[in-house]
Amino acid sequence: MSYAILPLIIATIISVFFVYRIEKKIPTIPILGAVVVTLFGGLTIVFDNKIFFYMKPTIINIIFALILLYGQIFLKQPLLKKLFDGSIKISDEGWNILNKRWIYFFIFLAILNELVWRTPKNLDYCQSL
Repeated sequence: MSYAILPLIIATIISVFFVYRIEKKIPTIPILGAVVVTLFGGLTIVFDNKIFFYMKPTIINIIFALILLYGQIFLKQPLLKKLFDGSIKISDEGWNILNKRWIYFFIFLAILNELVWRTPKNLDYCQSL
């Protein structure tokens, strides 16, 4: 798996570069993903420890859930509405429901990722790759 991390980091950075070249801006989600992939991929390479890479999806999903929760509680508005920037036409109540469901979904994915990579059978499978 270690040999695949560096190409993943390079491909991620190249894809963000192409998004910038095409759109003349970098959307928040791809740049956040690139930073996290580069950070955790780099930690995996430097410390030769795959745990950093296994935890990356958990941390990304928790960050997304916390950002949406922050918007819901402190800003009193669903941040998904700003993220989709008018591409989806639904009522404010619909945005609130969608925002809450995405928060639950991201938390579920974080828990699921932790359960999967910490299960010994799955670690044996991952080590054989």
